Amino acid sequence: MNKPQNDYLKLVERYQQLDNGQKAMLRRATSPDDMTGIAAFYQLISATKFQLKQDEKQAAQLVYFLPWVQQRANGKPLGRSLHEHGISEKRLFLVVRRESPDDLIQLRRVVQQIKPIAYADWSDLGNLLFYWGKKNKHQLMRDFYISASPHLQEPPED
Repeated sequence: MNKPQNDYLKLVERYQQLDNGQKAMLRRATSPDDMTGIAAFYQLISATKFQLKQDEKQAAQLVYFLPWVQQRANGKPLGRSLHEHGISEKRLFLVVRRESPDDLIQLRRVVQQIKPIAYADWSDLGNLLFYWGKKNKHQLMRDFYISASPHLQEPPED
């Protein structure tokens, strides 16, 4: 099932409308699997395309990251943002080599290191997390390393 990009943005908007207590409950989740035991999770996905039973696991993966990554239109890919904020390559390898749900738990820990807060375009990040698997892990690594390429660096202005 293909998720239109604006569905991810609607989820971000709905998250922003939650009260502080509901947001805190979602922040305290220690894994994506914990989401199914939190009432705020179901309130968040209700009346969205993510409420379907077959999408519940992927919806939990999205919501698990909502407290830690803010929406920024035309934002950088997550891998590039991680590189620019000095996240080590070793930390990223820990993510890629782990199995579910430990890979997402580790990724969230890495994202939490970005100060003051990570930004991304949820249209892209939503796809990365919703379809999280081997292919998207490789995309994360690619974005990380390609951003380090000197060919992408902008020339200094005189």
